[in-house]
Amino acid sequence: MKKAIVGMSLKNYINLPEESVKSASAIQSVAEEHTQEAEIFILPSIGTLESVAEQLSNTKLGFGAQNISPKSNGAYTGEYSIETLDAIGGQYVEIGHFERRNYFNETDAMIKQKVELSLSFGMTAILCVGERDENLTYSELYTFLEGQLVGALQNINVEDADKLIIAYEPGWSIGKEQAAPNSHVWKTHEIIYTILKNNFDDIVANSIRLIYGGSVSKENAYEITKSDHVDGVFVGRFGHKPENFETIVKAVLKNKAKGG
Repeated sequence: MKKAIVGMSLKNYINLPEESVKSASAIQSVAEEHTQEAEIFILPSIGTLESVAEQLSNTKLGFGAQNISPKSNGAYTGEYSIETLDAIGGQYVEIGHFERRNYFNETDAMIKQKVELSLSFGMTAILCVGERDENLTYSELYTFLEGQLVGALQNINVEDADKLIIAYEPGWSIGKEQAAPNSHVWKTHEIIYTILKNNFDDIVANSIRLIYGGSVSKENAYEITKSDHVDGVFVGRFGHKPENFETIVKAVLKNKAKGG
């Protein structure tokens, strides 16, 4: 069993540096308590990253960026460079979130570039995949997810596989009151594992970590992570209160504490 993962994105909800640092500090306490059992990270609003990096220097709480430029350097006005993230000690890069694909028209080719760039800097790439249409059959879902996964990972090296996290986030469950049904999450994670095994090999499939995101809360985290193919959760607004985040971590660890 792999080590449990609990990550959280603050999106653009907490944008003042002092507030973001306060939030990170509270989550840091949770990470320090559970670092032997779980890999825990936070993705602050990009404008607050440097302040958060100073707070989290030499701590057990990982941090990273919600997005990067597809190129490390050049004429990419308004983009965030991985060179900056590397310089401040960031370890994680979120790539291909549904909102990035939907609102900013990110393509599979661009997402592939970002994955490869992140891995080349030794960072953990969090590749987000997921369908928009809630009514796909599982055969259709396999085909859709295979396109996203193979498109982004076609040049992946075996030695980089353990630096990859795949976050399954169906677009129809993001920002809702309820997560996707547990049975659907479990089945889809099995599909993702099968896609990796069929298109790559057993080593890659067993090395990449799979987490679920989309309205994860303290009420549903335990049930969601009962499947062996769900290695953890990617939390949004329902974890922004530190006490809720801690409850989510503990719920996940009830299922995954033997990992690591």
